[in-house]
Amino acid sequence: MFFVWRSSVGVLTGLFALINWVTGVTAHPSSAVVSPTAHVEVAARPVPTTPVARPRPAVIVPPKVAASAKTVVAKPPAVAKAPAVAKPPAVATTTAAIHRPVLGVYAGPATKGVAGAQVFASFAGSAPGGVLDFAATQDWAGITGPNWLLDPRVGSAARLEYSLPMLPDGSQYTLAACASGAYNAQWKATAQSLVKHGLTTTIVRPGWEFNGTWYHWSAKNDINGFVGCFRQIVTTMRSVAGQHFAFDWNPNIGANAFPAEQAYPGDAYVDYVGVDIYDTSWAHYPSANMTAARAAAWNDDLNGNHGLAFWSRFAAAHHKPMAIPEWGVTSLTNGHGGEDDPAFVDHMFDFMTDPANNVAYDHYFDWTSGAGDHKLTGTTHFPASAAEYRHRSQLVTGAR
Repeated sequence: MFFVWRSSVGVLTGLFALINWVTGVTAHPSSAVVSPTAHVEVAARPVPTTPVARPRPAVIVPPKVAASAKTVVAKPPAVAKAPAVAKPPAVATTTAAIHRPVLGVYAGPATKGVAGAQVFASFAGSAPGGVLDFAATQDWAGITGPNWLLDPRVGSAARLEYSLPMLPDGSQYTLAACASGAYNAQWKATAQSLVKHGLTTTIVRPGWEFNGTWYHWSAKNDINGFVGCFRQIVTTMRSVAGQHFAFDWNPNIGANAFPAEQAYPGDAYVDYVGVDIYDTSWAHYPSANMTAARAAAWNDDLNGNHGLAFWSRFAAAHHKPMAIPEWGVTSLTNGHGGEDDPAFVDHMFDFMTDPANNVAYDHYFDWTSGAGDHKLTGTTHFPASAAEYRHRSQLVTGAR
């Protein structure tokens, strides 16, 4: 505030009139100085953690007054200068980069699969980048690229993975005969049919899940025969003009009937190391505490005997990308499935999007069969898993 000594009321009144005439200030003189304790509203300003002195207000300097007025104007007290406020650290606007595998689907055979892939695209928010299908095993005609199987795939933007049985049904067909080259004409016919249908970049999956005992081409009793057969298939199919095939060597997850790496045909014959995995467990399901059981089952899947971590290291040692040709949540009539398990979906996406695992592509098995129910689309038994798949897949594809 100002302190003013005056000799008379008239002199003071004259002084203020003169100040107002010179400065154009019409408010009451006391409003010319802002009190340091006055409240000031500042829009969108961060609140400091310690009190900050307010800036020095503007001081209005009055004009000189005649000496006869004998009026002295005292200087206002100094107001502390506001200290500099440090800028907050920059906030990151990007998230850590994730590996983005090509997401695909098995949605049924042939024509049903094409229609099912469209339904899956609507469910997931983007078209699948790959599709899986299976040749039939009843005879050679069902194996060597039949028109009923390949015609519906012509012109599709999704890359086909062709599950190629090594042997038709029947005990007369053997891995040893295949390894000798006895069936090379069949492999050549398969390659020619794929090329004729324009499916020149097909991923071929010969003798999948060979480390189990449920297929005719199980390598349990003839590992050398399996290796020789795989090599004959690859060599013969690569010899066909116009092909740009890739080949997926595809064991099932876990220990199974024997250590699957013993049947590795060699780096020259393999483009992908694929692993099939479903949310099943004979050690942990069913359980009264499914939350704990699911966590234990996943630990087996990841870190157990020939689990995903093992196959990630194996693929890296052979300089091959991984693939997950089949996977899914599972309901089984015997109770050994994990049922509606969104945590399994999360675990799978965490593994597939980890750059260390170098997963090139996957196929979700969106199908119900006598072997089990895995279907996320339509009327599903897995609503929480379906919602989590949609969420995680859209983070990969950018559909969100």
